[in-house]
Amino acid sequence: MGILSYPILHYDRIAAILNSHLQNLTVDFLVSIGYNGFMKELKILTLKNNKRPLDLWIDSLDNSMQYRILDRLSRLQEGYYGDFKMIDSEIKELRLKFGSGYRIYFHETKDTIILLLCGGDKSTQSKDIKKAKEYLNLWKEQQNG
Repeated sequence: MGILSYPILHYDRIAAILNSHLQNLTVDFLVSIGYNGFMKELKILTLKNNKRPLDLWIDSLDNSMQYRILDRLSRLQEGYYGDFKMIDSEIKELRLKFGSGYRIYFHETKDTIILLLCGGDKSTQSKDIKKAKEYLNLWKEQQNG
């Protein structure tokens, strides 16, 4: 298992989900400017097999949960972390107060990139943290060469 790339969060996917819930509103993320004057670049970890653990987890949820998670990620992109916890010096846990205690694990570099590693809920928290650490180590190996 390795990492091929980590492309930007799929804005077309977010827009499609939002537009399906907000029928008379067109969503355009490309012109969004964050309330605090800057936007963070959100990237999703992609494995060598082209699978994205975060996408697989989000796809397993119903549309209303997907919408709420993607809404929270858009606020994260604007620099608003909300409820989060430091797991260790490199991984943070974004805590979502809906569903079954959803969590998203991420890593930041240079205060501008948030690498979204994986997600889960309170019942899989220990396993998800272990997996996030593994994914981060794979990403670092690729970055170093």
